[in-house]
Amino acid sequence: MTTQSWKLTVRANAAETFEAMTLAGSVMMQGKGRVLQIVHAVFVGLFAPLGATMFVWVMVQMFGGPKLGALPVAALPLTLIAFGFMSMWLLKRVYFVVAEWTVASKFGRMQQVTIDAQGIVQESGHSRWHSGWADVAAVRKGKKTIALSISGVAIALPLAAFPDPPEAARALAAMQSWQEAAQ
Repeated sequence: MTTQSWKLTVRANAAETFEAMTLAGSVMMQGKGRVLQIVHAVFVGLFAPLGATMFVWVMVQMFGGPKLGALPVAALPLTLIAFGFMSMWLLKRVYFVVAEWTVASKFGRMQQVTIDAQGIVQESGHSRWHSGWADVAAVRKGKKTIALSISGVAIALPLAAFPDPPEAARALAAMQSWQEAAQ
């Protein structure tokens, strides 16, 4: 039996929370969810920009601009690419705003987190949440966080909350071991 445990003060910022959301989302989006995610990406990344491109150039033509056939060869593809990048940026920005809202909330601002073989406990000034390892779908490490995916919820444990990188690595190994054993 292990006696490993960690007590952390977690003050995740929006970038850390966003990374945890992304890592946890990749766990949830498997199978049918992955197909839906691909269809959504094609719609947002291709069809919406294609519609915006055509709208812009039809409006240009309606207000006396050049006809579609008279446009430079690169005009339509470059407009499509620009709208594609804008579309993907907007989609990412929406999720980043959710991360900002999360860290600005009373629960998200600061938490005391205890991690041990029984699970993870998050406590704020007003609430307490415990999840056993059987409820944790995955434990993933990103560049800034260790993310726990629990029933569609992303728990961000910033690497900076650990005393040092080797301790974060030990905690990650322990959490992955506990999570795998509980499945």
